Amino acid sequence: CGEGSQLAVDMGCVPCSLGLAGVDVCKRCLPGTYANETGLSACRGCSPGHYCNVEGLEDAIPCPAGSFADAAGQIACHLCTCGTFAAAAAQTACVACAPSTSQRPERWKTLRQLEGMDDWVPFE
Repeated sequence: CGEGSQLAVDMGCVPCSLGLAGVDVCKRCLPGTYANETGLSACRGCSPGHYCNVEGLEDAIPCPAGSFADAAGQIACHLCTCGTFAAAAAQTACVACAPSTSQRPERWKTLRQLEGMDDWVPFE
């Protein structure tokens, strides 16, 4: 059949579906990759600012605000460290808080809950 397709019973050669890619045999995209078009011969690597955490993704997932992915092919986003922030989704880095400022405790609670730690105590 060739690149980006496979032989299907009673249908001949058919293009690889979303989330799949290959040559003669369509396979699920591995974590760190995705296929957002049909007929791809190879999965695409998740771009910086995005993550692909499971097999067979049809599109890369943007890192949520408060996190980042600084390289291609990431399976998870990294949380911004204390004293830094990422105000929007799909960031490739966190930026330093301005002098004499800090992150809001409500935001830290949200980030801690993402990590499964909802028993935070705000600092004075």
